[in-house]
Amino acid sequence: MRKKSIYKIFLSTDNKKVEELFFREFGEQLVVYPKFIPKEEKQGIHNWAKKNNDELLKERMAREAFLDMFILAKTEYLLYQFGSTFSEISKVFHKDRSKCMNWLLFEYISLFL
Repeated sequence: MRKKSIYKIFLSTDNKKVEELFFREFGEQLVVYPKFIPKEEKQGIHNWAKKNNDELLKERMAREAFLDMFILAKTEYLLYQFGSTFSEISKVFHKDRSKCMNWLLFEYISLFL
């Protein structure tokens, strides 16, 4: 972040614990789009939505996910999760794919910097 003079990080996650961890680490530098994240952690968010009978809530969650993908595609740099349809869609629509990197690969490369 210091090398690239990046002062804000946009985080897109459906995991409350990950969001809390990033807030502890980055504080005011972190930006998240407010969204509904179920408290239940025993199953993935998609399974939770599938089993929930609230159609308006399912629609809201889908809309919030699409907004997150759109915002990710507009960031200067994109660290994405390889194999995640969500992340890959954001990468496809990113303005400069040379500034997109698989975060697992990025973590590995960072060990050698």
